[in-house]
Amino acid sequence: MRRGEALPVDLGFRKYFKDGSSPKDYDSATPTFAILLETYREYSFDIVHKYGSFLEAPMSQPFEYLNSRFNTVADDLHLLIYHEGEHYPMIARLLKKVRMLNLFTH
Repeated sequence: MRRGEALPVDLGFRKYFKDGSSPKDYDSATPTFAILLETYREYSFDIVHKYGSFLEAPMSQPFEYLNSRFNTVADDLHLLIYHEGEHYPMIARLLKKVRMLNLFTH
């Protein structure tokens, strides 16, 4: 995405899949796996449709990371998604510890 572009619309899925949520909290409005998959596919195709030529543009400074060379914007996007996903488990562990500490301080 280019700086200043609007983020995708939140379709209300966050309340079902946020940290601390559980399938036991689901109700009749919970999106099915098929709906989630279709939404992902539409969003993925939309990115290609909107930014296809931009995604294949060469980066002004390609770089190497994890024994791979990243030459295009699409390469960089894949790395960014991977990298951000690597943060989630650590953030979840830190939040768990913070919640535990709050229990003992009250």
